[in-house]
Amino acid sequence: MTNLLKSYWLRTKRTPVRVLMILAPILYSLIMCLYFFSTNTLKGQEVLSFYAMLAIISTFTLSLLVPMIYDPDKTASHYANDLRIGINRRRVFFTRFVFITLICLVIILLAVSFFIFSLLVTNSEFNLIQVITLTVILLMTLLPMIAIYQYLSLRFNYTGSILVGCLITLAAILLGTTNLGERVWLFLPFTWPIKLTFEVGKGTMSLHIVSLVLIGTVLVIAITLWGLSLWYNKWDGVTRLEE
Repeated sequence: MTNLLKSYWLRTKRTPVRVLMILAPILYSLIMCLYFFSTNTLKGQEVLSFYAMLAIISTFTLSLLVPMIYDPDKTASHYANDLRIGINRRRVFFTRFVFITLICLVIILLAVSFFIFSLLVTNSEFNLIQVITLTVILLMTLLPMIAIYQYLSLRFNYTGSILVGCLITLAAILLGTTNLGERVWLFLPFTWPIKLTFEVGKGTMSLHIVSLVLIGTVLVIAITLWGLSLWYNKWDGVTRLEE
């Protein structure tokens, strides 16, 4: 797996992936901090607001990031390298999932680190336990969507992935922040990042429900990876909705 991960990292050279991974979280944190420090509207709600917006942006950005990571393989050989590399395809799919997860981890940690640094510099109060909890929740609940976007990127390229990303993000905001999704959000994994971030940030969700969702996240990840790796093992390499 280590060699595959190194290979995937080398393929991101001279692509927007590395720039996005470093620049995007810093710019996001900078913009949010400048807004917080220029207005008293969100005084005392900085952490919740930061994570709420990060959850919304992350839900959509994955639909762009994942096909961007796959793009060098498509451009170079229409995924022939991965499909004919001689390594079990299911292992290849899982390793790519781990690679994308690591990139997401770096992006989130960079954004959070810059945000915390800004709070420390300005002597703003924050709860470190809440920050750690929200970070773990956000990363874990995004994982099922990574596998889904892997499938969409391979099957439908940028067009399908971004289109679904727009619809999922809008639906997640609607069902995760209003009473419309009160009875169904537990059964819709794409709402979990936004719903849990808002509710845990406000302290209105019980530990029992949070634990239940996180356990469900692990199960959904396992089932999704298993099912999609089976599909990838038989995939013919043909991408629909070409630009």
